Amino acid sequence: MKQHPVYSIHNFKTDLGKKELYINTFTNHLKAHSFIEKPHRHNFYLLVLFTNGTGKHEIDFAKSRNKLTKEVFKGIGQLAKTA
Repeated sequence: MKQHPVYSIHNFKTDLGKKELYINTFTNHLKAHSFIEKPHRHNFYLLVLFTNGTGKHEIDFAKSRNKLTKEVFKGIGQLAKTA
């Protein structure tokens, strides 16, 4: 089985002054963290709220198209990829 990188919250830079919380627009997030476009895992819970735009997001190989408002919850250790 292929090993995928596991990212912690500390892999994501934030200007909030808090190490436990990361908030960003998805456009800026992709620019600063292009590594999430390849399969990877997180060791923390993740909540993504899409409010507009389109794209694709996969969790454990289940593909999801992002259209308008949609929330995505990812548990610890689930495999994710964004395109």
